[in-house]
Amino acid sequence: TLGGTVTLWDVEQKSAARALEGFTSSVWSVRFSPDGKLLAAGSHKNGLGVWEVEGEKWRFAPQPPKTDGESGE
Repeated sequence: TLGGTVTLWDVEQKSAARALEGFTSSVWSVRFSPDGKLLAAGSHKNGLGVWEVEGEKWRFAPQPPKTDGESGE
């Protein structure tokens, strides 16, 4: 998604079921775990976030972008 929000869709209802907010930049990669219980999403600026689908909460929330002077190492 280009707006920083990941949208989960109900394909049977053909409508948005849930919007996952927390990213401040575009999300370029998403992947469900094999059992469908977790969703990992990643962005360049916020790193990785892991969403609990049934619990509807972040297990690992996306991190705020680093400011100038902070090292990612």
